[in-house]
Amino acid sequence: MVIEFLHTVIRWRLRRLGVQSKTVDLGNCSLHYYEYQHPAPQGTVVLVHGLGTSSSTWINVFPFFIKKFHVIALDLPGFGFSRIRNGNKFFSISEHLNTLKKFIEWKELQSYILVGHSMGGWLAAKHAACCPSHIERLLLINTAGVYYHGAEDLRQIFDIKASEDVGTLVDAMWYRYPWYFKPMRRAIRNDLLKRHVSEFVYSIETEDFLIEELYKLTMPLTLIWGMEDKLLSSETIEVVRNKVPTVELKLIEKCGHVPQLERPEAVLNILESVL
Repeated sequence: MVIEFLHTVIRWRLRRLGVQSKTVDLGNCSLHYYEYQHPAPQGTVVLVHGLGTSSSTWINVFPFFIKKFHVIALDLPGFGFSRIRNGNKFFSISEHLNTLKKFIEWKELQSYILVGHSMGGWLAAKHAACCPSHIERLLLINTAGVYYHGAEDLRQIFDIKASEDVGTLVDAMWYRYPWYFKPMRRAIRNDLLKRHVSEFVYSIETEDFLIEELYKLTMPLTLIWGMEDKLLSSETIEVVRNKVPTVELKLIEKCGHVPQLERPEAVLNILESVL
């Protein structure tokens, strides 16, 4: 209930900015998304959130994007206000990827900037590798899915059973975990269990990782990285730089896995310079 209430509060805040809350039936899911229709946009931006969260994660950067762009931020199936309709408990990586592709085709987007955080970056990079001619620019924020030795071990930290396990997870994600979130650990645990996050993580196969796809990222690519990320290894950076030599790297000091929430002012400065 607590997490749902926070999503509702953020939806209310976005509506006050002129952002519309919409839902589309894609057959195997009811997909919720936020959309801001700029009267004279400089382009379209599509935002894809990470695992265990929702489009609410973009609340601090929405005001920047809506000044110039047509903005779309979707809730992946099973997260936020989106609902899975095919009888499964969760979507696999390939099902999430197909949903993203189907949604973008339904919106008839021909050219757009794609922004993804963590698992959203994973999906964004996979999608961009399949449709490079449609992506004006790809921005990945502490992206997951880049394969390095030991990446499989991440599954263990998402094996949430008790509130203490949530503490381990969030401590790995934040440089300084907000004190006002600590009383919410039980609510976070319940939400992660409800959304079957652990089962999803254990369903990931080696072929799901970003390996050969990185060579196909020929569009302008910016990798934004919170340097104190204790969830994902900084080996991610080296792998991306080796396979995409033209990548533009933007490092944020004193910041963990969720820069758009922990250091939004730094992310906004980067977006201003890049876009």
